[in-house]
Amino acid sequence: DTEAGLWSWLPVSPAVIQLAGTTCRELPKSVALRAGDALHLATARANGIAKVFSNDVRLLSGARYFEVSGSDPAGT
Repeated sequence: DTEAGLWSWLPVSPAVIQLAGTTCRELPKSVALRAGDALHLATARANGIAKVFSNDVRLLSGARYFEVSGSDPAGT
């Protein structure tokens, strides 16, 4: 899939880790975002990716706090 151009691998830099941590500390208690989801969203924001696609409700609920929009491609 990587060779076909379906996936792009982006680095998780110290700045991305810091962004994930800072943003998570500022989340409302009602948002239950997992560490991996925070890293995905921080990586997207740091690399100028405006929209992510996932069927993961937790990831999608946290997207806006990283200034990223989220969409469920299945529409569920």
